[in-house]
Amino acid sequence: MASEGVFLVRDGQLIEMGYAPFSAEEVLQSLLEQYPALLSGRQIDPASPREWLLIAREKGVPGTAGGADLWSIDHLFVDQDGIPTIVEVKRSTDTRIRREVVGQMFDYAANGVRYWPVERLREDLAARTGGPQAADRAVADLLIRAGVPELRTEAYWQQVESNLRAGRLRMLFVADVIPESLRRIIEFLNEQMTQCEVLGIEIRQYVADGHQVLAPTVIGQTSESRRLKGRGDTRTFDELLAASSDAVRTIESRLTALADERGWLVNTTRAGRHYRLPNNSTLVQLFPADFGGGLQFVLEGVSDAGLTEQAAALQAELGQLAGKPVKDRRPWVKVEPILEKWDQFAEHWLPAYAAAVAQASERPRS
Repeated sequence: MASEGVFLVRDGQLIEMGYAPFSAEEVLQSLLEQYPALLSGRQIDPASPREWLLIAREKGVPGTAGGADLWSIDHLFVDQDGIPTIVEVKRSTDTRIRREVVGQMFDYAANGVRYWPVERLREDLAARTGGPQAADRAVADLLIRAGVPELRTEAYWQQVESNLRAGRLRMLFVADVIPESLRRIIEFLNEQMTQCEVLGIEIRQYVADGHQVLAPTVIGQTSESRRLKGRGDTRTFDELLAASSDAVRTIESRLTALADERGWLVNTTRAGRHYRLPNNSTLVQLFPADFGGGLQFVLEGVSDAGLTEQAAALQAELGQLAGKPVKDRRPWVKVEPILEKWDQFAEHWLPAYAAAVAQASERPRS
């Protein structure tokens, strides 16, 4: 074992610890599952240390909407801001760590953002923790550890959904030793990507006389990347709204007025404003910073409740309002065409949609 000047003081003795590579990739993967703090959330964000919640190990990633999984990532975590965090683990002795792992990571990220519905992530967490109630407790514990206990579970998952929709995520390359070639790639990507964070975490293992020390170091945070990430991540919803177009601000004002008039609930996260029926069913979500401003609707609940004809009619008319067909179960449309046809939207389509959502919430899913 090579000495790297790491010492452990125990019972009045100074024990020199020797560097030792992990015996298998699975060992490091299991350590991350058991001790997520090894991802060193304080080094990643000293001003607001990251707290972690493991969604799943060997998380499947489909290549098409509703399709079978084509890839499997080592770990999927979320932090207190609902940012999905993909973790890929490799040992330094694995030659793929230099090039292939980068391509793998971007396959995972590109397809995960596009084809992971937030409901699936909730189901994965429930499966890992022992059911929906246990999953809610895990989220609540995450928020308590992060110092934001007032944030409700549903609002938290809305943040996760907002981040997925906007392509905001974190990619972590984890190894016992990260080679210089990969370090340069990580630093370059982290400076160039504004919506995503790309980092390496080197977790060195030192052992001696039955003792073990694990020392994580975050790699990839140049002064430029810190400046860019800090500027983008700290904006509140009000700041995003203030920086948005006149159309986005007008839509927000009109939707909020409708909510006051019709008794809807309004919930605001960092990325979006969510309008809900009094029974807490989601109607409309406004995201000021997503592709110039967009609205998202939840038609899947109407369809899943067996109201397939109503869902199809609503989808077709929404496509007419948006100026192009919408096919997703949670369609996203830009604000400008909706504003141009506001009377038809607010007086006809939106009341019919709200009625269908309310009806669906009272029926068992088919």
